[in-house]
Amino acid sequence: MYAGTPKQNAEDMVRDGRHHWANKTECPKGHPYDDKLANNGQRTCLKCRYEMSKKWAVDNEERTKELSLKHRKAWDRREYDRIRYKERGKR
Repeated sequence: MYAGTPKQNAEDMVRDGRHHWANKTECPKGHPYDDKLANNGQRTCLKCRYEMSKKWAVDNEERTKELSLKHRKAWDRREYDRIRYKERGKR
């Protein structure tokens, strides 16, 4: 044993196969973990993530439509302002 930082200790555990989470190869539902890391640095089960996003879309269908319309209106306003700004510059 030697003195080191907590980060070095964690890296040693992963390297030596003693880290609990590093030894897991499948999610709690039994799907294999993706080898890639997610944006937050965590392993993810692609199948579970897909199922969860589909469920969210069904549960929040109305909200999704409202947000889509809101963003479309905002985009239209920005485009309108850009066109008006360009036309003002030509006069």
